[in-house]
Amino acid sequence: LDAVLADNIQGAYQITHYLLGLGHRRIALIMGEDELTTGQNRLHGYQLALGDQGVAIDPDLVRIGSFSRSHGEAATAALLDLDPIPTAILAGSNRILMGVLQVLTKRHVTIPDTISVAAFNDTEWLQIWDPPITTVDIDVAEMARLAVNLLLQRITNPEKLAKPREYLLGTSLLIRASCQEVE
Repeated sequence: LDAVLADNIQGAYQITHYLLGLGHRRIALIMGEDELTTGQNRLHGYQLALGDQGVAIDPDLVRIGSFSRSHGEAATAALLDLDPIPTAILAGSNRILMGVLQVLTKRHVTIPDTISVAAFNDTEWLQIWDPPITTVDIDVAEMARLAVNLLLQRITNPEKLAKPREYLLGTSLLIRASCQEVE
């Protein structure tokens, strides 16, 4: 099958590298199932960025579960019980992020003063959250346009296009107020 995918390795690398540039060394990653390509690729990008900066991967900071709000809640609660707590949390999806934000709010943990927060997949609510959330953006409109074009080509020329094609779209980092330098 043809596929149009986001470059999740690049996206996770970008955002992790950005956090490292702010001085963060205890960056938690809360991710969905690692058997899914999305989760595997985001974990890989996170690991590559840490490795490139010579930062050891702390298994206590990597929380793999489901792409769900409840996983975000449970993982964040566990991370806040660590000593020391992470200086940044990278949420692997917006559902996970909802759980992260809920626990941080309940525990009166301030963003970004106490902990920086970043996520994947920009949506309007990330822009209006207080503070607005730094995110890796995926151009969904471009993904849809490419997918429709691939489908139309398959329909109009089914015999010509025997091999499946895969497009990998780049990501962009949207820097907002939810991340700050570590002192």
